[in-house]
Amino acid sequence: MTERLSFEDCGGGSGGSIGARWRNHVFMKWHKIAYKYEHRVELKNGYTLDQFKIDMDNVLTSPELINCQSYNKTTVAHISASFASIETAKWAVSKDIDLTITDNHGRTAYDVVLLLIKQFTENKNGVYPPTPENLARLERWNRLTTILSPTPRPLHRRREYARELRKSSDQSDI
Repeated sequence: MTERLSFEDCGGGSGGSIGARWRNHVFMKWHKIAYKYEHRVELKNGYTLDQFKIDMDNVLTSPELINCQSYNKTTVAHISASFASIETAKWAVSKDIDLTITDNHGRTAYDVVLLLIKQFTENKNGVYPPTPENLARLERWNRLTTILSPTPRPLHRRREYARELRKSSDQSDI
């Protein structure tokens, strides 16, 4: 049986909620699920796209939870940016996440992606050597600029776009 979460379980606030209660917040649950999916190869956990979607949906027990924020005001869209996760971004957009939400630094998830691309291309201090893994990450970040763009769309176009994303992600399970 899935626990019925409420907006109070989002994990936002002033940052003072670190600890056992924080680990049960919506944001942290999504973070763990996204990590498990994005690192499935090195974890050798056999975690599938279908299981990822089921687990993410099980946390989203009411529509308003999609805009939950962490203590530093990041959303599941910000998670997708930091993990370079196409599937997490597609899932969030399909659930009508508000892509205009900003974190404590005033950045949307789209802004975070642009910052990461900039950091990668400037490669100060050799943080991103041009390994195949890092080049694949850059390619995913470039794809995320389209998915996470906060460009306003009419509601019927957003729903249509969400359907297209769901359809394409159904065909991209690796």
